[in-house]
Amino acid sequence: MRRFWIFPLVAIVVVALDQVSKQWIRAHSVPGEVLYEYGRLTIVHVCNTGAAFGILQGQSVILSVLALIAIIIVMVFYRHITGTSNWYSLTLGMVLGGAIGNVVDRIRLGCVTDFIDVRLWGSYHWPAFNVADSAISVGIVLLVVLILIGLRQEDGQTP
Repeated sequence: MRRFWIFPLVAIVVVALDQVSKQWIRAHSVPGEVLYEYGRLTIVHVCNTGAAFGILQGQSVILSVLALIAIIIVMVFYRHITGTSNWYSLTLGMVLGGAIGNVVDRIRLGCVTDFIDVRLWGSYHWPAFNVADSAISVGIVLLVVLILIGLRQEDGQTP
């Protein structure tokens, strides 16, 4: 029974952290304003009307529909692996929470509030991101690792 609660609890925590952090950024700055800079890390208010890495700028309606479809897919996928592992529940909760956090912004504001900017080298910056983006990325990477471990175990190999 504990496994059932991991998925929604993780999703709720991710949405809450994401929305609180974005609200704080919106309350304390305007788009384009830098709030904090330390080494390669900058906290800057960005209103992203596109998808990851700034692609599909200005396509909030299409991206909202795609995000809602992704949310449904994650929930269906979760139903099929419910009894498998707490790790699946955790990773899918992260992905679901991140997707919900960003779709809430798109529907409410017409853009996603991003604020974490990392300079990689020289003047090259990783595209700005937020808590929801981080949860989605980490969740998907962990999910792929879990699937690969599962496939390896099915083949009779040790993980």
